[in-house]
Amino acid sequence: MQLMSVRNGMNSSVSSSVNLIELDDLTVKRKSGGSIVDQRPLFSCDGESLYIIWKNVIKVCSTQTGDFVQEFEPSDYKIVGILMHPDNMHMIIGCTEKGQLDFWCCQNNIITRKLCGSKIYVLLFDIENGTCIKSIYILHKTGNTSRLPTCIAGHPIEECVATGDNTGRVVVWRGLFQTRPYTAVFHWHTLPVTEIMFSKSGGHMYTGGSECVLVKWTLANPQHKSFLPRLSAPIKHLTIAPDNSYVAVSMLDNGILIVNPQKKQTTVIQNFTWGIVSSSKDLFPAGLTVDPRTGCLVLNSRTGHVQFYNTHTKNLLYNINITAQNFLTQERDVIIVNTEVTKIALNPDGTWMATVEERNDKVSYIEVRLKFWRFDWNKQIYILNTAIELPHENGVNALQFQPNKTLNDDKWLAITTGKDNKFKLWILGQPSSVQEETRQWHCHAKNDYRGLTITDAGFSMDGSLLAIGFHSTLTIWIPETCKLENSLTHIQYDYPITSYMNMNAMLPIFAFSRKCAFCCCFSDFLTC
Repeated sequence: MQLMSVRNGMNSSVSSSVNLIELDDLTVKRKSGGSIVDQRPLFSCDGESLYIIWKNVIKVCSTQTGDFVQEFEPSDYKIVGILMHPDNMHMIIGCTEKGQLDFWCCQNNIITRKLCGSKIYVLLFDIENGTCIKSIYILHKTGNTSRLPTCIAGHPIEECVATGDNTGRVVVWRGLFQTRPYTAVFHWHTLPVTEIMFSKSGGHMYTGGSECVLVKWTLANPQHKSFLPRLSAPIKHLTIAPDNSYVAVSMLDNGILIVNPQKKQTTVIQNFTWGIVSSSKDLFPAGLTVDPRTGCLVLNSRTGHVQFYNTHTKNLLYNINITAQNFLTQERDVIIVNTEVTKIALNPDGTWMATVEERNDKVSYIEVRLKFWRFDWNKQIYILNTAIELPHENGVNALQFQPNKTLNDDKWLAITTGKDNKFKLWILGQPSSVQEETRQWHCHAKNDYRGLTITDAGFSMDGSLLAIGFHSTLTIWIPETCKLENSLTHIQYDYPITSYMNMNAMLPIFAFSRKCAFCCCFSDFLTC
């Protein structure tokens, strides 16, 4: 791996040099983030704590407040499941991906015992005489049916199991050891059932799927059911507290919702979140941005949201609903497209944030919105100031604020580049009348360059110059007048410029291409 070191001379005829530093022993350390819903959580015996698996660590959170309480000694490998010791309520048993069993003491949070072997065996016991059956046969058979099983749960008291299938049905099977078991069908879900859980008393059943709705059933009457709708994401896991006091709902946006038996929300455990997209799309299309005011990372959150995440405290500072739209769940055999935040930018002092949201289902016309948000010091949150419909046709490629060394609120300026091969400069205008106090953003200027495809854009450190990539040509503009000052094109490499980086005032621009290492443009653009 190579790092770039830039050195500038101190004389008037600025001399600049670029040195490549070899670093072969870099190590990557996990700072924070990651999934807390990959595995099913576990309630403590009194229901006051929830044990959450985070890679090779067990974290303990309060079910009343959702706050982090403590952390257990890390395991040697990734943990894939945990349960309470059947004879010791103060001990947790965890199984790792390597087949190792770890025993944690809940009183001192350390591993007291490890069981591991070179081979992993699967054993099946006869429940009547307790003998071990050595030969295990697994039969994969679905028959002539389109209903495929998706999940299964066992009743805590009776000889009864419930199965969910891909059509949304839940079938409760009784009399399992009879020649013909009898069944009861519970059908509300339209999408595949992802999780089933019985209450500890066995009188009720909870189910969940991609509809973002928790369903509570009465086993004695399949027609009697109640709902907890409008969850933030589809359900992945359900966990019931030992005394039926809480239900933990693990959702695909990396959050765990704690509700009581009356389906009233108690708290939410969520430190880092993401949206729900298909496997072919990026979870964080807007990339990473640093908030200069708080030092938090600003990136995509739930679908249509933006999160401010503090990597030092490992907490979610706040979550902003950018699109102000409900999450649209999928339908059977139909892909539903939600509006996504694709670009995020903050000005140098963090008082303004700009976002771009897009929705393109390939059927209707593409939706594109540019929004400017002002930070409210009293409410300590960003408030929508200006919303612009279709700032560019077909979408936005880049979004940046102009650096303002004086931090003068009268001179903020932003740029967007679009897939219509144009760029636009946006300026914070004055109130339109004496009675109106709110200042709003409007288009200051727009331009293109020879009809070439536009890519990335950025300002110099002092904000006096604007660099925009048009295919393989780097153009230099004066932001205030939108006047073209110069254009730079490599005589040999005709590859599109994909990204821009501002190094410092003396060496302002690096323009990167996918196939060319980099194009370095030095200090005096007006005479180069």
